[in-house]
Amino acid sequence: MIAKMSNKYCYGANTQHLCNLNQPFYIPDGSNSNWTGDPINYTTNSWGFRSEEFYGEDRNSIIFLGCSHTFGIGLPVHNIWCHLVAEEMGLPYYNLAVGAGSLDSAFRVLDEWLPVMKSKHVFLQIPNNRREIIDPNGNSINVLPTKSSKWDILLLNDYEINRTKNLLAMRQICSTYGSKFTCLDSENFFDGGPIPHEKARDGLHYGPSQHRHFAKIILDI
Repeated sequence: MIAKMSNKYCYGANTQHLCNLNQPFYIPDGSNSNWTGDPINYTTNSWGFRSEEFYGEDRNSIIFLGCSHTFGIGLPVHNIWCHLVAEEMGLPYYNLAVGAGSLDSAFRVLDEWLPVMKSKHVFLQIPNNRREIIDPNGNSINVLPTKSSKWDILLLNDYEINRTKNLLAMRQICSTYGSKFTCLDSENFFDGGPIPHEKARDGLHYGPSQHRHFAKIILDI
């Protein structure tokens, strides 16, 4: 029997320090950003997720999975698509997105936390591509791009097979706990809203218009 290592932290086991972002994150205004004024604050819980604390079973709740777009880099919490969806549905939610994460990391955190929370809904924003990191000790983890220089990036050629396996596995986990599983590719952010190419505060990630557009698609489903 293979012993299972605890992977409940946002960026893998025992790496809570990598996602301790409890401070203002200042980004200079640029020509491609309409954001000015106050900085964005990233507040993470004790497990490193940009979410409320997890206190155990919460069947009438939603789990959100994804990469930095769902984590909400460059956006206040109230602009992120998962907040908009949960607000419209009138349900509490937990944002389990991993910045720079992949489908592997989405599977990892769902496998750890859905058996605890047993949430009613699970929504997944499928990351654009696979981003896995191998550290010097051979542990597979995900970190923010600014941290990745410390590790060797692992690139695999079987992404489509890996994608299919992860999605099937997540559907099965949700079925086991009676959770409804809904997922969308990141491409569904594109050309959303009255400002189709609006950027987030960092000038790189999707802006509020795209998040409203993505949330509407999810809610329509």
